[in-house]
This record gives sequence, C-alpha cells and structure tokens, in this order.
Amino acid sequence: MSLTGGSTVQYECKYVRPEFVIDFFAYLGDVYLELEQLDISFDTNYPVNEEKIYHNLRMIGTTRALKRLNLRIAALLDNNTEWFGTRALEALAYFPTLTHLSLWTCALPFDLPYILAKSPLANNLTMYDCLLLCNVTCSLQ
Repeated sequence: MSLTGGSTVQYECKYVRPEFVIDFFAYLGDVYLELEQLDISFDTNYPVNEEKIYHNLRMIGTTRALKRLNLRIAALLDNNTEWFGTRALEALAYFPTLTHLSLWTCALPFDLPYILAKSPLANNLTMYDCLLLCNVTCSLQ
C-alpha cells in the first residue's frame, strides 16, 4: 500500500483470500478520513462476498470526499462465468463527490444507467473508464 500526499491510497495485491478483501475495505472505512483517491487491485482464487463489499464501499462513499476511484477485483476462478461486481458496484450511487471512475475486470449491475442517473454521479462524473467488463447489455445513454 502506498500513501501519496495523505489523501491517496494505492494498493495492489495478488492471490488473496476473499476475507482479506472484505477486511481491507472495512479497514479503509475506519481510517484515512481525508481520502480523495483510491486505487485498488485484488486478485483472488475464491468468490468474494459482494454484499459485504457493497456495505463497506457504501460506507466509504458516504463518509469520504472521494474524487477518484480505480477499482479492480478479479476472481480467478475455474468457472469463468462468475465475475465480481453485480451487487457490490451498486454502492457507486453513494459516492456523491466522485468525478473519476475506472472499473476493471468486473461485472456491471444490470441497472447501472439508472444508478448513475439517480445519484449525484449524474452531475459530477467527468471521467468514466471501463476495461474488461461482463454484462454490458444496457445502453448508457
């Protein structure tokens, strides 16, 4: 983990247990009150409990003035049909100050356009970058 200027956290971790991912997000929710930028990349060989990540992300979004989020959580499973994100990423609606969003290797919620349109992200998001996505079957117009 690296801290840049006290307001940025960059973290990359490979082959971790899902409990570590959950604990790390809970930890971020308890510390770094001045957090403005968050770059996280996890690789795990197990499914991650998205409901717990949703609650931790929601807490971070509602208690931090986060401006930039770069999120990648890849579950490197034998079953390629299981991707991370469909529930946990619904928490994006609770990031009112977010201006830059980058999502990597994840499944988008099916109602993502509605989530973005009905949240402060509709007015604040100026950069949206997506790479290696699953479930891109909706229109983002």
